[in-house]
Amino acid sequence: MWEYASSFDTLAVAQAFAGSASEAIATSNEGNRLAQSLRKQISAARTSQLAQLQHARAESAIAAIVKAAANRQIVILNEAHNVSMHRAFAMKLARELRRMGFDYLACETFATDHPNPIAGGYVHPNDGYFSREPMYATFLQDAAADGWKFVSYEPASKAGVSPEQHARRRDYEMARNIVTRILEKNPKARIFMYVGYGHGSKMPLSQSEDDKPSHVGAQLRRLTGIDPLSIDQVTLFPEYQTREQQTLYRAAVKFHPLTQPFVLSTRGGQFLTVGKLPGQYDLQVVYPGYGIDKETMRPTWMAKLAGLAPMKAPADMLPKSGRRLLYAFRENSPDDAIALDIISTTAGQAAPSFMLAPGRYRYRYED
Repeated sequence: MWEYASSFDTLAVAQAFAGSASEAIATSNEGNRLAQSLRKQISAARTSQLAQLQHARAESAIAAIVKAAANRQIVILNEAHNVSMHRAFAMKLARELRRMGFDYLACETFATDHPNPIAGGYVHPNDGYFSREPMYATFLQDAAADGWKFVSYEPASKAGVSPEQHARRRDYEMARNIVTRILEKNPKARIFMYVGYGHGSKMPLSQSEDDKPSHVGAQLRRLTGIDPLSIDQVTLFPEYQTREQQTLYRAAVKFHPLTQPFVLSTRGGQFLTVGKLPGQYDLQVVYPGYGIDKETMRPTWMAKLAGLAPMKAPADMLPKSGRRLLYAFRENSPDDAIALDIISTTAGQAAPSFMLAPGRYRYRYED
């Protein structure tokens, strides 16, 4: 079953890299449905969680996180690696955290032991794997303009250590790199850590550097005594993962039909998280069901969440036959910069719009 899931996930990430955000989610949905057909994952707690969702109070995710982060030193946000939309939310949150005095941005994408990610204020292929995706590159370029200090924390494999041992100690090593590369030099540093999937989890508590499945959130608590504000955004969004997850997501948006990402809290004022072990995360982001804009032919979150604006592709670059990929780069970026948007065009058909931040751009194409 997991071989099927892995193949679909790999294709979904590749589609996201090519600017096909909606197709990436559709591919992931297909793989997860296949996996689900082979194994049921229906939680006994689902009924009570549905009731909690119905009676919860909704508020803007960004506003709630900013308020909760006021007295925190470390904020951890996760992502699904095939979902470009998550990077748009990370970009929006990073702007607010920077205004609050957070100064270090540590991302899982950065290459192992990279000494200076995003040098020169643009994203280079050698900066990291996931940041080759256009929305991730846009997020990091936006962060560079905001003056963030970038830190790589992905641990290197060590001689004599098996892949199994490396995987077991990976979260400890990631947490340790945050300590040695930031906190030992600047104990009062405020850190925004952007991770994949479950790495941000704070439960189960970590007892040692070798325990499993303690993730980086739990390891940081043990190593530093700092309780990070940990945020999950990979559960309640419109992607089919399991039948249980989809049921919880549909209930959340049915009971709370907001048009921007939001978080939920109980009547007692405690933030509500579902589909996870209690205490794994402090907050959980719920996404509305963004669609496709008829004019731009691009996902509506690109304008509504990321704040990007449509720009028409240069007419002289559109294909006269077959298909063509068009790439958009900042006008003054070097030749090896990562594209900030990619569109697929077909001869004789209307071309999708580029979705870009304000500025001047240069373009190239690939047949």
